[in-house]
Amino acid sequence: MPQLLATPVDRSPHGGIVLLTTLIGLMLLSSMVVTLQVRTQAAVQVLARLESRHVDAMATTAILRRLTARLDGNGPRPPLDGTVRQEIFAGRSFDVRLTDVEGLIDLYLAPEEVLALLPVPALQVIAMRESALATVPAGMRFLTINQTMARFGFDAATRQAIMPLVTQDARTGQINPALAPESIRAESRRTEAQDVASGQSATVAISRSPQP
Repeated sequence: MPQLLATPVDRSPHGGIVLLTTLIGLMLLSSMVVTLQVRTQAAVQVLARLESRHVDAMATTAILRRLTARLDGNGPRPPLDGTVRQEIFAGRSFDVRLTDVEGLIDLYLAPEEVLALLPVPALQVIAMRESALATVPAGMRFLTINQTMARFGFDAATRQAIMPLVTQDARTGQINPALAPESIRAESRRTEAQDVASGQSATVAISRSPQP
């Protein structure tokens, strides 16, 4: 019968230490690979966002130039009543809304009957206006319409809802129904505080068109 020879087993503690060190090294290497992958993905996402913002900024500049040229008579004149139109830039579609300020509701000058066109009680708006303006020198206006709405006390949802309807740059507190946004145009024709002023300035809003 052949003699079976058992292979000696190395009981030295050094073998276990080497194996443990190797395993720890592999684990650390795996962790580094995962970390690098996560960081790479995050960097790609950041670059994509930066590129998107850069394209949006270039689109805004280009579209504003187009609108200016058309308002100067170089091409079809765009509507000034808040009608949303599409403009294409770099293969992307943008919603453009151009509104003559005389067709909007001036939050500083509008009387009660014009403020009543807003989806907020007119007397409430007047009270908010008086409270906000009592804290600043007479005749002063806040820098932007967004700041004005915030200082008057409109919450975020209301600011978003009334943004297409308001201004702080009109010459009077009256409204020109012919230039009013469609949502308030019919009602604005029933007010006595009407004006025919137009052509001095307009607000423009440019945003990426919703994806289907």
